[in-house]
Amino acid sequence: MSRIVELIGKAEHVTVTTLSDNVVNVLAGESEFVKRLHGAFIAEHGLSLLIEVQSELGHRTFLVDTGQGLTLKHNMEQMKIDVNRIEYLVISHGHYDHTGGIVEFLKAIDHEMPVVAHPDAFKPSIWIKREGTIRRPFLPVPVTDMESAGGRLILTKGVFPLFTGTLTTGEVERRAPFECLEGVFYVDDEGIIESPIKDDQAVIIDLKNRGLVIVSGCGHAGIANTICQARKLTGVNQVCCVVGGFHLVGSSEDRIGKTIQYLKKLKAEVISPMHCSGFDFTLKAATELSDCFVLNGVGTQIIL
Repeated sequence: MSRIVELIGKAEHVTVTTLSDNVVNVLAGESEFVKRLHGAFIAEHGLSLLIEVQSELGHRTFLVDTGQGLTLKHNMEQMKIDVNRIEYLVISHGHYDHTGGIVEFLKAIDHEMPVVAHPDAFKPSIWIKREGTIRRPFLPVPVTDMESAGGRLILTKGVFPLFTGTLTTGEVERRAPFECLEGVFYVDDEGIIESPIKDDQAVIIDLKNRGLVIVSGCGHAGIANTICQARKLTGVNQVCCVVGGFHLVGSSEDRIGKTIQYLKKLKAEVISPMHCSGFDFTLKAATELSDCFVLNGVGTQIIL
């Protein structure tokens, strides 16, 4: 057993509520693990997830990402969520569709908010296609703006323990050859470099008698690599749930097929791709992982 697991213990219950996502699915069906909240929700190209963890030490709540900032406040009000019970903000990586709502979120809270992120998450850069055309500038939220709004930045490349049974992955080691990240370049102080998006990280919750709940922001490191990292860190092989962005939009049929086969072997209770996972992958997952697939969207609650 991993020393980390011995130190952080195990959670007893987990609820993942989708606050921001690319789609709204309030009329989708419910199941043993899935509840649909109702309200006049709105969608955007972005992701934000509210995570609630119950353990023998009590009930704890944190937020993963804030979307672009166009929908978070509205959707939280529709869901009647008390922002002041949120104890941490975890940033999966520094892209605009995950960080745009940070400052508004921080201003809405009546206490200092720890913001856990990789040191590269707030580094200005420009994404350039391999053929040389500029795709999009990444101008992160200024650190000074976050601090002025009440954020206390905790910048680390490594694992960060949040609550009982709950931790971040830190930088994700690239292992699976079919998940090689290519063709992404950044301009920064060092010039033009090919970037593996090292700031990409996920959250792991070790759920008692059920296995790991893995929450991915975009999964730029590869969803299989992210799962491997979670297993390596915790020493727990059983995976209960994988939810979040799998970043397979535009991926080859070969990579999609290999990812599906990898996920099948997990025998997880819930697989719920969102946001940047892509239509082709999501359709294939719904068909080939039908026993565990959960269609997600704003207002979806996964209760474990």
